[in-house]
Amino acid sequence: MLLIHPSHVEMVNTVFSPTPEELAWAADILQSAGDATGDGQGAYTRNGQMVDEAIVKRARGILARANP
Repeated sequence: MLLIHPSHVEMVNTVFSPTPEELAWAADILQSAGDATGDGQGAYTRNGQMVDEAIVKRARGILARANP
């Protein structure tokens, strides 16, 4: 991403950083994915939603953005 002025950096970081709720969701998904994998499951349900490898990958990406 290109910024025109250094004063924009803080705002851009705020807008594009994961929220605390997103971070909690991602951590929960990775924890449950570890449990499901240990039980031999590929896809499973969590809080009424299907979780598969694409969802786990999204959760990893969210946590990676928060911890560069």
